[in-house]
Amino acid sequence: IDRLTDMKLLAGLTSSLPAEQIVHHILADGSYRKHVDRLRERVDRARHRSLRKLEAMGCYSEHEPLAGTFAWVDCGMDSEILARRAAQDGLLLAPGVLFSPRQSPSRMLRIPVSLADQAHSWTLLETLLVQQRARR
Repeated sequence: IDRLTDMKLLAGLTSSLPAEQIVHHILADGSYRKHVDRLRERVDRARHRSLRKLEAMGCYSEHEPLAGTFAWVDCGMDSEILARRAAQDGLLLAPGVLFSPRQSPSRMLRIPVSLADQAHSWTLLETLLVQQRARR
């Protein structure tokens, strides 16, 4: 019993019986599944709103994502320049160059859909897009 107890503690990384009972309960009664379903619906709605806002700003997704927490869009310009300017104002975006094995310039931009309800972020992004397009 002592050896089994030691193995259990080492394998479980100090999980306690109450913690295991809670996990068992939320998995068995379906509350975790309900939570995940509600969360998925919220993310789906946020992604849809984000994509519509991006389209209105002239940024398009070649393949609209069906799931996930990011939108991958063509912003029509070097996304690294746009992301650097956004970062100066506290808006962190991921330019396509970060996802290129050759670190090639890219028009692609990864936007977190968590921005969906952050009006300030959308206003800033739209302003930066207009400014960058005017410079070209």
